[in-house]
Amino acid sequence: MTLTKTDRAVLIGAGVWQFISWGGRITLLTEAETFDFWNWFRIGGSLLLGTLVLLVGLGVVRSQPLARAFAWAYLAVALITWSRSLYINLTEPNTLAFRLMHLALALVTWTLGLLAVRATRERPKVAASSDA
Repeated sequence: MTLTKTDRAVLIGAGVWQFISWGGRITLLTEAETFDFWNWFRIGGSLLLGTLVLLVGLGVVRSQPLARAFAWAYLAVALITWSRSLYINLTEPNTLAFRLMHLALALVTWTLGLLAVRATRERPKVAASSDA
């Protein structure tokens, strides 16, 4: 699979973003809520998929179908995780700033997920042109 510099930057950025947005929350997996499925899904799943997308961007994973699957999984987990989070934030008493911050985190993550899917799309083969 051949990625453009822009595609690589998007994939690396998407992977790094997961570490920035979820890395500090990893302590939730080692505290009382260790066996809470939702924490493992949102934190562990986000970090795992961030790592996989990062590996695609770095060129470690070169299989186009595998890269595509990682990008789609990243987007799916992002949509599930942040949709649930936004619903909870809007239905529970929270400050406007808290709600806006979570909305911003969701929008950035969703956008990066969509861009990661776009970056791993199949591209038509371009035939070599001959100058006759």
